[in-house]
Amino acid sequence: MIYFLMALAVVVIVLLLGFIKKQFFSASQAPAALSQTSSDSMFSHCPVCNTGLGPGQNVRSKIFTSAASENDKLCYVYGCPACFPSPKPGIKRECPVCHKVLPNDSYLLSRIFYKTKSGKPHVIINGCPNCNRHSN
Repeated sequence: MIYFLMALAVVVIVLLLGFIKKQFFSASQAPAALSQTSSDSMFSHCPVCNTGLGPGQNVRSKIFTSAASENDKLCYVYGCPACFPSPKPGIKRECPVCHKVLPNDSYLLSRIFYKTKSGKPHVIINGCPNCNRHSN
């Protein structure tokens, strides 16, 4: 009986600590979300600065429509609220392909595909304008 009460107390403490951490740390580290032109659930981490995205945070991007293909579209990824339009202190904007520092006004070139069954977007990062071999 005493082991059951101790296990129950541990579970309650863990849940309470998780709730406290979520309340204090997510509110202080989550800047306001920027508007975007793409879907809300494309990224879980920012591909530019690798910062985790909190609830309601979006990555700023621009999707170009093409008459050639409805499924394959060019996309510019600018960054999340932590790194675009100007990075917060300690945030480093970096190309995930060539690992060079991105200027504040630069972007990542990518392709966006919409999965036919689920309709969810799938993004492939090709690189920055300096390293991308597929750039126009």
